[in-house]
Amino acid sequence: MTVSSPSEFVEIQGRLVDKQTGSGGALTLTLDDGSQSFLAIAGGAGSASSFRLLKDQSRLRLRGICAVDQAYTHNLTSFAILLPSFSDVEVVEGSPWWSAGHIIAFIIGFLILALAGLTVYIFLERWRLQDVLEERERLAHEMHDTLAQSFAGLGFRLEAIYDEAGEESSILPQLNVARNMVRNSHEEARRSIAALRPEHLESMGLLRALEDCARRMIKARSVIAVRTVSAGSERTLPLRISDTLFRIGQESIANAVRHALSNCLVLSLIYRKTSVELIVEDDGCGFQVSSESAGFGIRGMGKLADSISVRFTIRSTPGKGTAVHVHVPLPPSFLRAYWQRIPLRLVSGERSHEHTIA
Repeated sequence: MTVSSPSEFVEIQGRLVDKQTGSGGALTLTLDDGSQSFLAIAGGAGSASSFRLLKDQSRLRLRGICAVDQAYTHNLTSFAILLPSFSDVEVVEGSPWWSAGHIIAFIIGFLILALAGLTVYIFLERWRLQDVLEERERLAHEMHDTLAQSFAGLGFRLEAIYDEAGEESSILPQLNVARNMVRNSHEEARRSIAALRPEHLESMGLLRALEDCARRMIKARSVIAVRTVSAGSERTLPLRISDTLFRIGQESIANAVRHALSNCLVLSLIYRKTSVELIVEDDGCGFQVSSESAGFGIRGMGKLADSISVRFTIRSTPGKGTAVHVHVPLPPSFLRAYWQRIPLRLVSGERSHEHTIA
């Protein structure tokens, strides 16, 4: 607006920038019409409550006397509008919704909803894991009461037949084969039952549980040196992660013991700030890694890794051994407690040790 002369009665629009109460109850509004800033001044306390209802950034139409005297402008703007009464102020357009306060409130509300949704998801996931654990516990009991007991009974029966047959009997070779088959099948059944029951992870820790698994597999097969290495700050892992790592490690150990013809097996668990890595490495015969060479066990490990969206790699060279790497990103520290279905407290103690299992 261009002011032609002082004390001119004008009508002007502007967007409210600020409002203040001065001495003697005078009210001062700071407005901007897009090209310049100006003041609107109203005297008297009677209009104070009405002026306070005006929202910042709302668009106003004002009718009053234009003054350029610095007593009103205070050298802050080129002119000021003197308002006779509050009725000379008309709200043309309300303040925009996307004000700073509203944006902050929206962000806070969104974060609260997101946290509520995450909490619901975590509780649902915990309930699902509880159902899975209960079903696995049921299967473990059934396998123990049926399959494992049947193998044990067959073993006792074959031992009795072997004792009665005598050393000169022609069926002794076949009996030895049958005894070994039953013994191995019994061990496999026990290993499967142990894999279905994760309680030992709580008492022993993931690395010690894998070491115990290796000890049981190696027993009565060969002499293999087993070394365990733990690096980084040990901490509790979510059940879903620790259980999956245990099952992948278990299958890796089984492959190394059965097929690798190795002399040394190294089990490493490396803790980093935002991830954990499991490495099962042997010095055996190795193999050429390809999709054609992937057997049922390797494909099963890959599916386990996919179930928790982790990076799973196998590095192997014929004659130079095999290394299975599983890299698991961990959830943020403030969320890890939510993912704990069963607290798996890693056992503290010696960081690295080596022994030979006969």
